[in-house]
Amino acid sequence: AVSKLAMKQLMSWKLLVATAACVLVISKLSEAAPLAWSDLSQQQTNAPSARALATCAFDNSTQSIWMYGGVLGATNEFTDELWKLDVQTLAWVKVSPTGSIPARRFSLVSGFEEANQKFCIAGGEGDKKEIYDDAWCYSPSGNSWTMVAGTEKGKKRPGKRYGHAGGMIGPELFVWGGFDTKIRLNDLWGVNVNGNEGWKMEKTPMRAATARCIVGTTVFRDQNADKIAVVGGCGNLGYGPCPHHETLVISKNGKTELAESCAGTSTYASLASAKDGAIHFGGKGIGDGSTVYDLSKPGGKGKWKWQARSINGVVPEHRRDNCFVQVSSDRWITFSGGSKNDLWELKGNPAESKLGKCKKNGINLRAVHGGLMCAGWAFLLPLGEIAARYFKNAGDPSSVPRLWFKIHRGIQSLGLLLTIAGTIVIFYVVDSESTHFSVGQRGHPYIGIITMVLGVLQPVNAALRPHPPAPGEKKSTKRLAFEIVHKFGGRLALLMGAINCILGLLLFGLLSNAAYACFLTLLVWLCILALVHIVLEVRLRVSNKASKPKPIEMQGAGPEQSEKAAA
Repeated sequence: AVSKLAMKQLMSWKLLVATAACVLVISKLSEAAPLAWSDLSQQQTNAPSARALATCAFDNSTQSIWMYGGVLGATNEFTDELWKLDVQTLAWVKVSPTGSIPARRFSLVSGFEEANQKFCIAGGEGDKKEIYDDAWCYSPSGNSWTMVAGTEKGKKRPGKRYGHAGGMIGPELFVWGGFDTKIRLNDLWGVNVNGNEGWKMEKTPMRAATARCIVGTTVFRDQNADKIAVVGGCGNLGYGPCPHHETLVISKNGKTELAESCAGTSTYASLASAKDGAIHFGGKGIGDGSTVYDLSKPGGKGKWKWQARSINGVVPEHRRDNCFVQVSSDRWITFSGGSKNDLWELKGNPAESKLGKCKKNGINLRAVHGGLMCAGWAFLLPLGEIAARYFKNAGDPSSVPRLWFKIHRGIQSLGLLLTIAGTIVIFYVVDSESTHFSVGQRGHPYIGIITMVLGVLQPVNAALRPHPPAPGEKKSTKRLAFEIVHKFGGRLALLMGAINCILGLLLFGLLSNAAYACFLTLLVWLCILALVHIVLEVRLRVSNKASKPKPIEMQGAGPEQSEKAAA
């Protein structure tokens, strides 16, 4: 009897081990399989209506996706509905919380706090274009919403915004960027949803990303779980592109990395976490599900890099701002994002999928604008001014026009043409709907317009200048007026142009190594110009003082006689 019992136990253990081995093999085979889409629309039950711009988060402990808010596809109305999807049974449940609830909204961020089982949201836009800066958490155990302690009205808040990035990192809910209806933002805020300390703003580094909104975003898992991914979006009041092509990887301390682009420009993109990275599917400017994009840092070193992955078979049609969530290491779920309430599953290993082609971003016209303006205002035009002020005695004094004048006229003409071309480029870039000339731009567009007006007036007043006086004659009043206007107007334009080049590069963003190198080069060059001006100005003044005729004093003559003799 004992041997039979032992035999049964042994068989049970063998069966258990065999089952575990089969599960492990199936799991490994799944991970080794290339990405493939499956339409689960007919398998889901009690599905919500179609919607976009909702926010979703995954609860690993219950294997559920939580979805809140959004814009309903049928009526275009905003909603405050809260839904829960069991990713195993594909059954939807509409949750009806008790007590106070957040105002209905869309274009917000969320995350699920695993330790205390909370689904938390922040920001968004609601009825009558009301923008929110509050933070709420829903507790499934209590079936109720509560505002995060320390974030009530009157307490420090990150400012109203929608279309921002963010999510949950540990017990902290983060928001980055967005739009408050006046300016786009690039600040990072975090709040501990389990404490009462309230919001805390992280220090924005000098080499920060440019402000933007209506981005795609997710929080990484695994070894990069303290980072937020930001894709595309609409740039900073006409300066950052709209739509944008950049991908940002932002750490919870504010440090930002720039990823190589692959998917092209996009807004309203949808991201989900992946193994040590992210998956990008959906968004305005992105095609259907036949291509998804995989973000990773090869070997954990170097730069973040996107790769396009081609998917064969049935694929979901194009959509934007869809609910897109990772539910296991090799499985993702996406819901709606358009006029259909369809549910799709993406399964497999991106690394095993066929590589697709990355999109080209084209010419960055803002960089062209900046290059033309810096070449004119910071390089050529200052050199032409130096030639006119400090080298009038160079060359053959009998030649007409003098050498300095030829150099001055040639360099200034070329420099001014470059700046006019740069002005045309930026006005072409900025469309009629842009708030390019608006607040938050550190005066760059206004300084630019004033500087260009002063610059264009220079050749005009030079063409109308009175002739210089003959040797021994006094300068006429008109000649004096011309010299004052031409010289000081030109110097003012050069000063404003140099300042505006610096402001423009700051607006362009110093996150890329190329932009940062240009910024440092510009600062060094302007310092060299300042030193050259100081040295040449001292030299000119000493030379002028030495060349002035001295009064002739006659020996034995009194002061009055000496003055008459000198006269």
